[in-house]
Amino acid sequence: MAGQSSPGTRPGTTITRPIPEKRSFNRWIIAIVTIVIVVIGVLFGLIYQSSVIVSTKNFSYNPPKNQSGYYTLQIANVNGAVKLASWGEDTFLINGTVTAKGLGSSPSQVSLVNSTISGNITFRAQFPNNAVFLISQAYSVKINVFMPASVQIGKLVVENVNGLVQASSLNVTAASLSAENGDVDFSCSSCGGGRFSAHTTNGNIAGSFSRPVIAGNYDLTTQNGNVVVTVPSVSSFKLTASLVNGNIQTMNLTLSNEIKTSGQVTATAGTGTAIIGLSTVNGLIMIAGT
Repeated sequence: MAGQSSPGTRPGTTITRPIPEKRSFNRWIIAIVTIVIVVIGVLFGLIYQSSVIVSTKNFSYNPPKNQSGYYTLQIANVNGAVKLASWGEDTFLINGTVTAKGLGSSPSQVSLVNSTISGNITFRAQFPNNAVFLISQAYSVKINVFMPASVQIGKLVVENVNGLVQASSLNVTAASLSAENGDVDFSCSSCGGGRFSAHTTNGNIAGSFSRPVIAGNYDLTTQNGNVVVTVPSVSSFKLTASLVNGNIQTMNLTLSNEIKTSGQVTATAGTGTAIIGLSTVNGLIMIAGT
């Protein structure tokens, strides 16, 4: 009948076909999203696979004897612990383990450089660039150093970037122990006469002296961490301890000329023949007598 609309349609409604371009655009979006999800999944799979691929290699180095004595011992590492200890043998021994983690990594990528010339011992771990495509490779080296207890080393130098530096029963004239990100922990059976320093940026410093500290210059510093030192109570030194945030404690020591401020303590033990400087930015400083 004239004037009536067809069944199923509303008056004034125009029926149009879907635009092909919109269908194509939607398909492209779905395809791109699917590809992105697949790529991300593959990358995460490779990263996971890379993290569980681990290979190791042990190493050992025996520096030849030097009849005239040992003047310097230098150890350098980038990632991993460095531990030094005295032992009853009359020779040095340096050993440890290289660990490689990641797809395509190999312990052989880390070079171990060593030399002994005229009583100067050097051992250094040299690391490769650790980026291949998008998969990172990680390397670490654990270094153990065994030193004859009867031998006094003229100067000990240990440099580490990421890892602990630990030294026990040191018998040295002078020493420099450093770790950018890691603790420095040492004990001295005989450390006197020269300059002794321990430094880290992010980590704690803990040191102990079994013999009275009566000579030499001792500088122990960190930026974010504690500095804790123990010395025989009969030691003789001038003390300067300074910090920004934290507190300073002195225990079991007879001190004179003591001056305290909110960020610094200066004092003298005995006649003040040695110099001890302790500092941190954020942390505790404690020096105690035994």
